[in-house]
Amino acid sequence: MVEANLFQLLYEIHLFSLSCDLPLVTKRFYDVFASSSTFYKAQYLLGRSEGALSQGGTAKMYSMLLRYRLCTLEVLDNVVECLRRRKHVFSSAESRVELPKRLFRGLKPHQNSTSEEEEQVLLFLRHLRNHPGLPRINWDSHQGYPLSKAVHSGSVRLATFLLDRGASPEEHGCIAAKIVIRQKDLAMLKLLVEYIPSRLRKSGKKRKPKDRFKPDSTLLKLAVEVGANDVVEYLYREKKVMPDMGTLNKMSLG
Repeated sequence: MVEANLFQLLYEIHLFSLSCDLPLVTKRFYDVFASSSTFYKAQYLLGRSEGALSQGGTAKMYSMLLRYRLCTLEVLDNVVECLRRRKHVFSSAESRVELPKRLFRGLKPHQNSTSEEEEQVLLFLRHLRNHPGLPRINWDSHQGYPLSKAVHSGSVRLATFLLDRGASPEEHGCIAAKIVIRQKDLAMLKLLVEYIPSRLRKSGKKRKPKDRFKPDSTLLKLAVEVGANDVVEYLYREKKVMPDMGTLNKMSLG
């Protein structure tokens, strides 16, 4: 009983101070706060992001609290419920929620497509997409960082998910396309360039795909420089990308 009262006092002090250092004072403190309820963690995150809510709106608040590793799916649901009880509403005209970089940092280059990291990221993203209590998501967060990490890891499922939600391969100077060209991954490049509706993918029907974006000579130049010959063939022959003179000379010499 005494210990329970002590824990409750610590929680109240923590919520009052909103200190990020208090749980790190001792290992015992860390364990106490780590074992706290999801509702308590939601209250703490709401307190930490209250300024963002008042200054930038709901989307900015969620963008901020999603950066915390503390914000699991269960904690997020509690945050949404807390706001609902406060009768908080957000406007559809608000800016979009930014995806946190922390979600994608665990993805390793060329990892197995069924890796645990990929599954966890997809689970989190699907939850965000389907949650009725959240503002819209910016799938191009941080200049296309999510899609760039997806293609860098070789995750076709994750890249497809993001592209289907509207992520653009043209973000940050076509960084995602440049990554797959350096990896000499023609299949992934085609996924970025060619748009095939999901209903056609599932049916297996053959139809000429539309392009999500038009590759340019800088991508062809990069493919020549790294020796990605099949990519060069695809961009030059199929996508009719015209090389600059320097690239044309290298193609001729090759």
